[in-house]
Amino acid sequence: MTVRIVGSKRARMRKVEFTEDARKALRAGVEVFISAGAASKIEQDGLKSFREGKECMGLLYGIPFRQEGKQQVKIEAAVSLPVNSTPHHVSVDRTTDMPEGQDAPPGSIVVGWYHSHTGVGNFMSGTDRNTHGRWFSSPFAVSIVFEAAERSLDAYRMVDGEFVRVRYELYRD
Repeated sequence: MTVRIVGSKRARMRKVEFTEDARKALRAGVEVFISAGAASKIEQDGLKSFREGKECMGLLYGIPFRQEGKQQVKIEAAVSLPVNSTPHHVSVDRTTDMPEGQDAPPGSIVVGWYHSHTGVGNFMSGTDRNTHGRWFSSPFAVSIVFEAAERSLDAYRMVDGEFVRVRYELYRD
């Protein structure tokens, strides 16, 4: 599947233009589109941390948009954060420099975050829910959990005050 972004000087914003495969995915209820590069980065970070007995965390950059009345998001890049981590907890290490988005595509914004779990299953814990609610409260915000032991990835969003697993589609960069 290919999702193309085209510029619009007049509106000074980018609009999402879809191929027919992507339009079918939208009609099927897909809410999140994740670039293969971002998914690979999340998996690499998660597996590396898992081998070290820790969790990982990072930011998701992309473009929120509305299509057919639904709030959706296109994730273009994942950027890892410096963290303090254990097998069952991760927090941002505020003693080191934060990434400044240099790995993010031009024109993209932070659309959510990702983190890993280390063999406890793929879900949004109470801490995960608090983190998401405190720092990523936009209606388009996405949380991705990578369960390293199972090599599974799930996307979550807050819908009507509840966290729900949402459908996602990978696309080639």
